Amino acid sequence: MTELLLKVKTRALSQYSNILFARPSLIEGAARIADLSGTLNVYSESDSPQAADYNALWADWCQVGFELREGMNQHARAV
Repeated sequence: MTELLLKVKTRALSQYSNILFARPSLIEGAARIADLSGTLNVYSESDSPQAADYNALWADWCQVGFELREGMNQHARAV
């Protein structure tokens, strides 16, 4: 049972889990080493704090649904 949960957890990191974070490419990541002033940091922006909260909450529930589907699919294959 623990192995099943571990597999779900490691594979369940989908596009919803990091919607608010910047995901730099390899070149951008290397450039950030030399960027001491932080000018290359670009994050997701919203029109208002309420819109940011809505988007984060939506992404959280999408991630929950994704993990539930993955777990149910793995359980169905195991049975």
